[in-house]
Amino acid sequence: MQRPTLTRMYETFIKIGLLSIVTHQDIFHTIKTKVYPTVEQLKKDGNADWYSFLIHGRSSGNIPTVIDDNSAYFHIRFSLSKGADEEKVLKLLPDFCLMSRKANLSSVESISISSAMKYNPTLLKQEGIAEVWRIIGEQSEFFLNVFERYKDNTIIPVQEIWSYLHYFHNMVGLSVQCPNCKIPLI
Repeated sequence: MQRPTLTRMYETFIKIGLLSIVTHQDIFHTIKTKVYPTVEQLKKDGNADWYSFLIHGRSSGNIPTVIDDNSAYFHIRFSLSKGADEEKVLKLLPDFCLMSRKANLSSVESISISSAMKYNPTLLKQEGIAEVWRIIGEQSEFFLNVFERYKDNTIIPVQEIWSYLHYFHNMVGLSVQCPNCKIPLI
């Protein structure tokens, strides 16, 4: 995956369901039936050269919705390829892609998880926030590939996904123990 062009970054939102009742199966189903096909179409048509996705509620992801919206959404960001027309691309998004818009450049340039967890792009070999986004995009790409490997109409057990997450934790010893299986990592 290449680095996104920050000034050509757009975002769209796919509703999963109410935060209070969304299940892992709702999330997995939405990834397979909506997130993956949307991203694949953007890539296939040559309209996006980078993407990422996260789950957010209204207050956690700056989702442009009404104040009493208690839904969870996939927040998909993508960088328009050179030559891709913004207006055309936004019109081509499926109807379930909501509140599509150009991403706010200041929020893209100041990405952080929290005030205590901020990226320092100067530590990277290829300095810059676009490189941070490229790495985040690779994580999204990895997980879309994982979900696409499962047979259609398969109910993916949560333990399957936890197993892949276990390897992320285990590879780098980020936690003393795996959050799922409680096996000590270091």
